[in-house]
Amino acid sequence: MDLLLQRQYFKEGTHSALFINGCFICFMIELPWLDNKRQVSCIPEGAYELEARTSSRLGNHLHVKSVKGRQLILIHQANDAAK
Repeated sequence: MDLLLQRQYFKEGTHSALFINGCFICFMIELPWLDNKRQVSCIPEGAYELEARTSSRLGNHLHVKSVKGRQLILIHQANDAAK
């Protein structure tokens, strides 16, 4: 499976479109790029392994693994990228 996240960077945040095997899946919002700083920045561009997870708070979501300098980066449903 080939996932591609196309990003547009803005001062207030990062807007993205997610594609799987070339097919559009959804739009995503992320924190702005602030040098990969924990809890205020989106992660660096790159290729990452994803792992399916489930929690009582977020339900089904994805864990982005092996992000340098970061832990427990999650892709999940949300209404606000800052939360």
